[in-house]
Amino acid sequence: MKSMKTIAKQILALSAGAFLLVFAGCSDVAEKTASQNEAAQTCTVSGSLSVGNALPSKIASSLSANAAARSATSSFATESEYRVYEYHLKETTNDDGSTTYERESGEPLTGSVDKTALLYSVALNQTERWEIEITLWSALDSDANSSVAILNGSTTVTVSERNFLNQTVRGGTVTLTPQSNADVSGAILLQIKNEAESISSVAYSWIKDSADNSFPASLTDGTLDFTDGEATFTFSSVKSGVYEVLFAFKNSAGETLYSCTELIPVFSGFTTDTWYGESPYLHGLEDDDGGVVTQFVITSDLLTSYAKVDSLGSAEYPLVLWDKGAKEDETWSAGYNVFSADATLTGVKIGDGSVLAEGKTISDFAIDPVTQAIYTLENTSGSETSKVVKYPTYAGYAKGKTVASGYTASTLSGNLSYICSYNDTMYAYSYSSDALFKAQDGTFTKLSVVDETSAEFSLSSIPYPRIAADETYLYMAYRGDGSESGTYSVYLRKFSISGTTLTQVASCEKTLTDLGVYGVTDGQYQLNGAGDLSVSDIIVDSARSAVYVLVNENVFNSMSDEHESRGGIIKFTNTASAAGSVTTHTLTCVALDGSSTNLIYGWAYDGYHPTEGNDTNYFYGAKRFIAKKPDELVIADDGGYEENNEKKNKNRVVKMNLETFAMDTVDVNVGFDVYVSNCGFSSNYTGSGY
Repeated sequence: MKSMKTIAKQILALSAGAFLLVFAGCSDVAEKTASQNEAAQTCTVSGSLSVGNALPSKIASSLSANAAARSATSSFATESEYRVYEYHLKETTNDDGSTTYERESGEPLTGSVDKTALLYSVALNQTERWEIEITLWSALDSDANSSVAILNGSTTVTVSERNFLNQTVRGGTVTLTPQSNADVSGAILLQIKNEAESISSVAYSWIKDSADNSFPASLTDGTLDFTDGEATFTFSSVKSGVYEVLFAFKNSAGETLYSCTELIPVFSGFTTDTWYGESPYLHGLEDDDGGVVTQFVITSDLLTSYAKVDSLGSAEYPLVLWDKGAKEDETWSAGYNVFSADATLTGVKIGDGSVLAEGKTISDFAIDPVTQAIYTLENTSGSETSKVVKYPTYAGYAKGKTVASGYTASTLSGNLSYICSYNDTMYAYSYSSDALFKAQDGTFTKLSVVDETSAEFSLSSIPYPRIAADETYLYMAYRGDGSESGTYSVYLRKFSISGTTLTQVASCEKTLTDLGVYGVTDGQYQLNGAGDLSVSDIIVDSARSAVYVLVNENVFNSMSDEHESRGGIIKFTNTASAAGSVTTHTLTCVALDGSSTNLIYGWAYDGYHPTEGNDTNYFYGAKRFIAKKPDELVIADDGGYEENNEKKNKNRVVKMNLETFAMDTVDVNVGFDVYVSNCGFSSNYTGSGY
């Protein structure tokens, strides 16, 4: 698992911890000398503490009964105490110009913690940089013969002469995280109560930063049924750390009616057994002894508010929009957002909708046509490591669960390039490895690819294929480089899936001549080379009777001195006929509307790009399918046009009805950067940089 301290820093810091700052004077004003420039000899720094969502009960009582702190807790043998130390740091300039700080020798200053307000304070006697370290210790037995560090955290503060004159220093929040004891494990024993008649079970799934072997094997995913309105969430032999879990509360039909995430700290030698703090489902209830305890309770009111705010309705589908950032300052960062596909998108801009994978570097994404879950492919630069993260549509989009990771090995060299999913079964393609993989047991298994004669099929000559899958078959679309037919083409292959073997059962190639991509007056191809036309996405319809492929062309044509920005949809019928024990599969390229001789629907055949105001039947640059719906295609259209020799950017969402073929277009302020979709070429039509 990626360091538990990373999780704690990212999420425990969000726990409300009575964020009250106290500034203490260090000497009486009347005793100051006449010189206002004379600094006081000491000054007090104060700051707050932050804790987790669940704790041992003794830790909860040691922290405070303050309801503003949000956490769940465990059981201790005896009392606990805080120890606060503040170390003065010595600054050192290294040969490379960098600066490091080390604790100076000598005894550190000591401070104190206000357990009720969750505040710390230490009196300082020097300027410059200090490190504040706070540890919560607990005795392991009633005689206090030995003790163990349970929580620990630190922060730094820089003090100037002005701080001494003003007698105030604002300290940072110290996030306390569990301390590990390799020889002593902890446990989890938490009660969840249900008062909503429609809820019958709760599914739980641990959220991990990576799918490696450091995550405790004892923390498995599962489902709990409610008995007499209660369910017990329990695990034993868990190493200390902070673990995040997703709870999904379901009805008898398996539909999720409410979900939330919680942080569960585990401490060496103790059981996390007490909910602690505030949230919509944490309530102070009276126990059998007349005391008030915090309990996790699901109510009908909670389900009503959740349905209105956090979940997509059964008739809605998630729609993914993205932008790569500001072109002007060359700062590129993925900004994915999710909307209902039925939402009114006029004027939408990045930041609207629900945030997906905030702060992550996303190379590709896929929407599962069955579960509607959103998967992202995250590649780590320099480390040649890829991981796929799942974002359930019912839980919001800020957090996801890593479902598979790929590592540099004999089976995978370099990063993955593209992913697809069908009913939560994941497939991936790696351009650097010239190989296809299936997500299995938390990692990627390389697939053997063969043709109809069972001879090994090489993927090395295929440039940047897009992939899609259904229950039985995997489909691969790409732009042929001329090796098959002698000219550039669009190629579609179909493979049957059996275990870890893909066997080609059908293929279809259409050359540029077949597709009608040629000049109006001179008869020459308008595409100048291998990089001009790209296959950008592929989708299989819900009935599996057709496969749709997106193509686009976003380049500067030096022959015509024009910028080309156009795209369209190619339809392939997908049929299978049985003759005895032999099934024959056929892929046939057909005109989408059944009448036109032009096989790329929406392509600006008579121009280099659509004309502004006359573009309702044409694409500027068909980039990605951004929603999976049975009756229409939802497409990100990103490109541009020229007006008075000036390039204009165009970003649209295009919805095309598969019965009427009518294109419903909505202009948006969100770009669809071609680098995100990784089509294998660069272009100055991308995003806001057109």
